[in-house]
Amino acid sequence: LSYARVGRKQDFGLVPIAGLVEKILIETAPNTNVTVQKDIQVGQIFMGKTDGEMLFSALISNAFKHGSIQSKPVDDKHNPQNQIDIRVYKSDGYCCIETHDTGPGIPQEYRDKVLEPLATLKPRDMVEGSGMGLAIVSKIASVYGGFLSWHETQNKTGFRLSVHLPLHQQLEMMDAT
Repeated sequence: LSYARVGRKQDFGLVPIAGLVEKILIETAPNTNVTVQKDIQVGQIFMGKTDGEMLFSALISNAFKHGSIQSKPVDDKHNPQNQIDIRVYKSDGYCCIETHDTGPGIPQEYRDKVLEPLATLKPRDMVEGSGMGLAIVSKIASVYGGFLSWHETQNKTGFRLSVHLPLHQQLEMMDAT
């Protein structure tokens, strides 16, 4: 149902990014062994308020579910530090929202599949999830005239995804309301 409502039936306005990220972090993973680094350079973004919450919630919860080894203790000698980086910045006319984690990543051949509704790469009894998170992220990017970009990490581990939302679209939407 959330997927079907992207871009519709909601109030549009300025969504405060830092506060929203903090709220989602508290709700998503209050007691984990994951270090979260934030670099929020954009204060707010104009979009549907529900879409803003769904976008950040899907990105952050995906990073926690698939990007860390929460069941194992952090051991500097044997396991990499479980870390999630969240960046929001402006670049080339876009507001870029980026998450980067230290999990196993998504192989190139499955990247289109994980953007489809109900798609998962692991059985549902191994990882809790509906398979809708990245599909919602992709649809929000599309509805707002943006796009996604995948980034390879230096050591081929982890997952880094950027959502690019055009800033000119933001101004046009503000003028229309």
